[in-house]
Amino acid sequence: MRSGLARDLVSAGEQPGTTEKTARVRILHAVLFEIGLLTVLVPFIAW
Repeated sequence: MRSGLARDLVSAGEQPGTTEKTARVRILHAVLFEIGLLTVLVPFIAW
């Protein structure tokens, strides 16, 4: 049995051609995107 997040991530990818995603997957993606953006931009801003 999978955990809630793993199940959401897998179920979001099971339907090709749709934009159906759970709120949890959308929030996770947004957080990871922001962390990545900060990781890339902070050194340039601090310099």
